[in-house]
Amino acid sequence: MDIAALRAEQLQRAADVVRHDDFDVLPPRFIGGADVGFEQEGAVTRAAMVILEYPSLRLVEHRIARIDTTMPYIPGFLSFANIPR
Repeated sequence: MDIAALRAEQLQRAADVVRHDDFDVLPPRFIGGADVGFEQEGAVTRAAMVILEYPSLRLVEHRIARIDTTMPYIPGFLSFANIPR
């Protein structure tokens, strides 16, 4: 695992982060949340996603996915465990 290459890619991707609200419609109609974790001693990656109606927070949709882990968790590089490689 080339940590220097991962660090360079992480810095490059950080430049694409939007740090301000840029909504076409205010307030937004839907909001979502996601999380990723690991099972079976890191062999399986589990991701969960939820979509809620805003502002009522009524559940619109939710999904859980489990796939074989393709990149282990490395402190400081969690985003790479969350994206296809």
